[in-house]
Amino acid sequence: MRNRWCVTVVCLLAAGAAHATGFSIDANVGCVVAQGLGINSLQDTCQMDSGADSFPAAELPMKAQGSASAGAGDAKAAAHAVFGSLSASADAACGEDPDVYPDASASGRGDAEVFDTLHVGSATLANGTHVTFHVDFNVASNYSAPAQDPLGFFYASAFASFDANSSVGNLHLESNSIDPASDVTSGDFDAPVGGDVILDYRVTAHPFVAAKGSVGGAQAGISARPQITLVSNADVTLTADSQHDYAQLAPEPAALDGGLAAAAALVFVARRRPRR
Repeated sequence: MRNRWCVTVVCLLAAGAAHATGFSIDANVGCVVAQGLGINSLQDTCQMDSGADSFPAAELPMKAQGSASAGAGDAKAAAHAVFGSLSASADAACGEDPDVYPDASASGRGDAEVFDTLHVGSATLANGTHVTFHVDFNVASNYSAPAQDPLGFFYASAFASFDANSSVGNLHLESNSIDPASDVTSGDFDAPVGGDVILDYRVTAHPFVAAKGSVGGAQAGISARPQITLVSNADVTLTADSQHDYAQLAPEPAALDGGLAAAAALVFVARRRPRR
């Protein structure tokens, strides 16, 4: 296996300087619970968002959580975001009296996302020189398997994605509970010295329950942590507007207060070239 040389990530700004704004961080949750249809229905919702695109607010963890309850249904969701580490969880449960509140449903959703800008520099290589970076997108998830029967429909999804885009190369990585066999969570991308790399990575947990005289529940949890290293031995620096050091793997996200804990063991996928 090839040696991977760490990228030197330099703090973008010296003390006292103005902070850059080429980044944003966000945690968002939403829940909807309904019992019945029409004017006699019961419904409850929740929505919460926590985000920042400048310092000092962006130095704090972004946390969002909420819950909703109506009749025999309830849902809750939580999301947590810091630069380099995202997690989300949600669960939904629903029961009903089909003679009073038919067509009951419950849904929870947690989202966490980071947008960041990286600047490629070198003291020895000319601007425009192409260099190659390797990404390991460490994803852990758990979720209820989809189920359908005459008395209801129960579904949960866990999704994570990572995108790196430069003027000379792009990379898309994805982990998706809908098709786990197609997961690609490791790959390479090229970028020019003197150029920028735009990062966008996110996680989503989303269970949904539709009850028709039944009682059931579904849950989902996911966490993700990107790590970026330089493929070749070269004098290259990668500077993040967020000031996060992407060469270092961020700590595992803590369990979410009031929500489903993120999956336990991280699943490390063998390194593969990105699909062309």
